[in-house]
Amino acid sequence: MKKINLKAVLWVSLGFSILAILLGIFNYDRISTLEREVRVLQGSVQELQEEIGFPPEERCVQSGGKWTEFPNACADTCEFVRGEVDICAQVITESCDCGPNRCWNGMSCELN
Repeated sequence: MKKINLKAVLWVSLGFSILAILLGIFNYDRISTLEREVRVLQGSVQELQEEIGFPPEERCVQSGGKWTEFPNACADTCEFVRGEVDICAQVITESCDCGPNRCWNGMSCELN
């Protein structure tokens, strides 16, 4: 029967654990960077659509939503749905209702 070197097994296991942690951090940073870049591009597209007269009501309907009135300024915005907004002004607001599991990012409906 062959004897297993427990120290070697533990060192290899520790090495793989550290590698997994480092790769996870790298991937998280890369994903965060890509998400920021996508938001910048979405903002640029929204500005271009506004410049050429593509109103938010049309963008809403084209992305599968319904333009409607909400009882507060948070409406169905992604910032509100994701908890990025703490306070909503109590004013009737027109915005896009994207339906279940979707929210309005100001340009189109997207998954929550």
